[in-house]
Amino acid sequence: MKGENISRKYFVGALVIVGIVAILAIAGNAKGATINVPADYPTIQQAIDNASDGDTIIVRNGTYNEQVIINKNNLSIQSEYGAANTIINATGQGTSYGGVVFDADGCTFEGFTVIDYSNEGYENKIIRINGDNNTIRNNIIQG
Repeated sequence: MKGENISRKYFVGALVIVGIVAILAIAGNAKGATINVPADYPTIQQAIDNASDGDTIIVRNGTYNEQVIINKNNLSIQSEYGAANTIINATGQGTSYGGVVFDADGCTFEGFTVIDYSNEGYENKIIRINGDNNTIRNNIIQG
């Protein structure tokens, strides 16, 4: 009888451990994918359009002539080698929103030089934030 109680305790303990490992494995996969620009998509905006909430977008060195509209929650968009090497030139691109627009919550935008957003006949904002809890750091803004 005593042997059965010990075996049952080990069995229950093993089930608990298996359950914890399964939960951790599922949680680990929830982090999101990493998308590389231009390897996976040629523009930052195409990477955002094809991303899912929680993904990370890594942008290689270069000048990207585009307006960037961040419309997925919890994205992390970051340059690979810093603001001096990764430039977003939004001049004349897009609509009245601005050069870089946050239409989402909980996003991080890091390591870019954002150059002038001037589009004749529209409001001119280099960065426009319409969401909450966004982080903008280590960027150079030139207007």
